[in-house]
Amino acid sequence: MTLLWRDTMRAGNSLIDNDHRALLEIINEVEDFLSTPDAIGNIHPILDKLETYTKHHFIREENIMRNIDYPDRLNHLKLHRQLTNTFYGIKSKIIKSSKTKINEENQEEITKLLRHWLINHILGEDLKMKPFLLNAPNM
Repeated sequence: MTLLWRDTMRAGNSLIDNDHRALLEIINEVEDFLSTPDAIGNIHPILDKLETYTKHHFIREENIMRNIDYPDRLNHLKLHRQLTNTFYGIKSKIIKSSKTKINEENQEEITKLLRHWLINHILGEDLKMKPFLLNAPNM
């Protein structure tokens, strides 16, 4: 099922919102790949793209949190590290276990992580910043 951007997902900062839109597109790209028959092919470039974009997004978001003096910043940084570590663990298992075919367990793990990321982190944690972003000057 393709995930669609909605205005209710806006955090109130164009950099963060544009990043979230792009991440949503990459999540859709990963899920589209995984939905192909037997997921045969090389998923590594898509996972690398997600990893690279996420690193840049987290840096931008963390700088913005620091600039607005976001009170829950340290907890949010911890959540970013947890997401990153979970992603690296799953990516590592996929690389070790697959040469051409992604097994069902890896498909389920990566899909579950991406959905959790979207629903719990972006729509949950990131939207907690919205009042601070909207009230920050020049944000």
